[in-house]
Amino acid sequence: MAPTSPSSRAPRRPFLPALWGLAALLAAACGSYAPSQADLQAYLEARELYLKGDAEAAVPRLETLVARAGRFHQARFLLGKALFLSNRHPEAARSFASLLKHYPRYADASLWRARALLAAGSLAEAEKTLTEAMAFSSEDPRLLHAAGSLWESRGDYQKALEYYQRAAVSGNELAETYLAIGKIYNRFRVYDKSLEYIDKSLGLLDEASLLHRPVVELKKRVQKEIKQ
Repeated sequence: MAPTSPSSRAPRRPFLPALWGLAALLAAACGSYAPSQADLQAYLEARELYLKGDAEAAVPRLETLVARAGRFHQARFLLGKALFLSNRHPEAARSFASLLKHYPRYADASLWRARALLAAGSLAEAEKTLTEAMAFSSEDPRLLHAAGSLWESRGDYQKALEYYQRAAVSGNELAETYLAIGKIYNRFRVYDKSLEYIDKSLGLLDEASLLHRPVVELKKRVQKEIKQ
């Protein structure tokens, strides 16, 4: 018998009271801005596509949403990630840059912008983004790993190794913690939160890590369960 919790009993598509609750949480995160009911529903539908692995289908929905609700920063952040996963790296970098103008200490936006710039080959801009982000969070293993990738791309393997080693000190433990959280959410069928933490775990792991493959397999299983 599957375990139960208040979260697992919630319907897949929220009813209006649940939307109000989520709107209140997003309003708190956005400061004084609160998305409308229609914008919130559009965001949830786009996020569902993204979580199912269909980033390309999510992009046009999010572009329309961001065009009319520019202060909805969760939508802009998700748009950047969807563009990145659609291999539209320069556009993804611009989306994250616009977000960082309003939230300069948004570490996840800095990280994803750096990743997009690295993928686009814009190494100087990637270095600038990482330097600014690490001024606020110098030991974030995700930023350290990205810095290692930057210096590896430049052929400075000694410097790359230094950053990778610093990332490894805390990264593996943090990755395991995120994975444990993701497994618990998956156990209670809270799939969006499960994937969120699984992705955080993957973001900290090198492909050579013994933990990388099991985490990838878990993500595939969760995505399969969502589609059922």
